[in-house]
Amino acid sequence: MFKRVKKEMRFSAWLHRSYHQGSSLGHFIKHRVTPLGWTLLGSCLFTGLFATDMQRSQAYQLFSILLALVLISFIWTWFRRAKLEAKRLVPTYVTAKEPFHYRIQLTNLSKRAVRGLGLMELGPDPRPSLERFHYEREPWEEERNGFDRRMAFYRWRWLCDAAEHFSEKRVAELAVLEGSGEVQVDAQMTLERRGVVMLKDLRAVLPDPIGCFQRLRRISGGSDKVIVLPKRYRIPEQIFEGSSRNQVGGESASNQSGQSAEYMSVRDYRPGDPLRHIHWKGWARTGKPAVLEFEEAFFPRYGLILDTRASVAESALFEIAVSIAASFASKLETRESLIDLMFLEDRAVHLAAGRGEARSDELLETLAGVESSVVTDYSKLERLVGRYSDQLSSAYFTMAGWDAERAGLCAKLMRTGLDLTIFPVFKNQASSKQQLAEFPTAARVIPIHLTSVQLDLQKAI
Repeated sequence: MFKRVKKEMRFSAWLHRSYHQGSSLGHFIKHRVTPLGWTLLGSCLFTGLFATDMQRSQAYQLFSILLALVLISFIWTWFRRAKLEAKRLVPTYVTAKEPFHYRIQLTNLSKRAVRGLGLMELGPDPRPSLERFHYEREPWEEERNGFDRRMAFYRWRWLCDAAEHFSEKRVAELAVLEGSGEVQVDAQMTLERRGVVMLKDLRAVLPDPIGCFQRLRRISGGSDKVIVLPKRYRIPEQIFEGSSRNQVGGESASNQSGQSAEYMSVRDYRPGDPLRHIHWKGWARTGKPAVLEFEEAFFPRYGLILDTRASVAESALFEIAVSIAASFASKLETRESLIDLMFLEDRAVHLAAGRGEARSDELLETLAGVESSVVTDYSKLERLVGRYSDQLSSAYFTMAGWDAERAGLCAKLMRTGLDLTIFPVFKNQASSKQQLAEFPTAARVIPIHLTSVQLDLQKAI
């Protein structure tokens, strides 16, 4: 058994090395040969097959012209040069699958003008590690034939596509950049996946005049971090219900100085009273130190729970669950409230935001980087939520799918008196009806379906 596993690992390592090297070559050629270049190369090959007999065929004349164009283009591209420096002006936060604009401050470090210049952002290397390639499986891999399963090429492509944040294409064009000149260029791109993306490989695209080949020259400059937030949906105001367990606002939660804009009374100073509450006029009038007593301010406190358990086949459902959690985080920022985000990764994570706490931007940044897990210890999540359940007005629980374990967890949370609303995400209505009927719960359930997320949220009113 051990020998068989070791043999399989060696074969996977050989496949990984072959695909890794092949993709490097493919990546190099893809960005240096244009569609017109491929057309001319194919035409050269085709006409060359008929140009062997120059006495009976005139194809050699066309072949000679095409070959000359290809050679001129290739040689011209080889001598193209550019020494540039760039500084990006990018937004800190963008939304996945939505185009965003940014500016590139481009400086020509040489005294020679650069003409016909394009700018291209190259993304992080999406190729998977050997361990991930060996152990992970494509969702539809079992349906493929034996040869495809053995060679795992589609698995390689699926893993690369899953890790790719954006398609590498020109983000801007510039007709001419004068020698020692400086210019600001408007650029646009779309990031497909949430997460933290480092833009650190900006290239100058230098095509030949014919347009067959192009040279890519690295542009010096620092890296820039872009946080790609999950897609967000409109959350109806009527969803925010629950018992009035409010948090004392005071200085930590009120939007006003002190505890409230109005004070209730004046009393004698006691050791430990904050100096900013001292009533200086009263002290000057009576000769005794006095302090102001303020009315306490109260705000509701909401729990935002994310179930990170999801299989590879449920990755699309998990992304919707994360988006719903991000939508709640954005919506709750506009309310006078506190938010407690809770989920599990390699440890139990709790992050509070709202008045006097972190801003909801930090919640969104955390949600942008959260990853799913095949196995989740629900007892840890139960203890984490139970620690704060008596302080929460209500809690909103998003998850990918529904089963007996999740139903049991929700039942335990509700026994603590928590007002719980759950948002399980399903592929379709048939699966939602079947699973909710098989594992009923006393919690308020708002089923979300993959193709009608916004409509299902509106139906919750």
